[in-house]
Amino acid sequence: MFDNNWENIIYKKNKQINKYPYDWIVSNTYKFITNKFYCLELGSGTGNNIDFLLNFGFKNIDSLEASKTAARIQQRKFKKKNIKIYNRDFNMFNYKADKYDLVIDRVSLTHNKIEDIKNTLDNISTSLKQDGYFFSIMFSKNSSFYNKQKQNSFFFQKEINNQKGILTNFFNKSEILKLFKKFKIIKLSHETRQDFIPKNKKLCNWNIICKKK
Repeated sequence: MFDNNWENIIYKKNKQINKYPYDWIVSNTYKFITNKFYCLELGSGTGNNIDFLLNFGFKNIDSLEASKTAARIQQRKFKKKNIKIYNRDFNMFNYKADKYDLVIDRVSLTHNKIEDIKNTLDNISTSLKQDGYFFSIMFSKNSSFYNKQKQNSFFFQKEINNQKGILTNFFNKSEILKLFKKFKIIKLSHETRQDFIPKNKKLCNWNIICKKK
């Protein structure tokens, strides 16, 4: 289920209105993707990656974003272009079988409950074409933000300057491999960003490139 804090304390307050595509998405799309018919991005925000996918040459792009504010920004931005914007929860989307050449999850699934993550991954596996790719980024338990007493709970209160925080799940390697068991993993990497000033903190991601089995 969509965490409404993204709408109420992020997008409504004009936060995280990203303008540029994420570099990991850009580099790996150029490296792996040759078929450019159908693409889906989960949690597409205000469309920074959608802009890139359009310029990359995808003929049809489905943009799935549950925040009403972020979806409206996309609707204004991509008016009359070959992009369908769906303002709904991941679990309310109609995942058609064998449709997509590429599905992208840039740190969106990790902000859901475990059961919803598993359900969405099952749907993605079904919706990929036989040679389709799935790019996903999940938070790692090696992050200094992670607290094992709060799994399936809310984090990043200080970062977003709000006591409610954001629903977040963190994973170790074995958990990632189990979650993605329906996919053929092409590349799995662990990325760490260590900050020292103004505060010592560490944010770690699992970067996953996989295909339908």
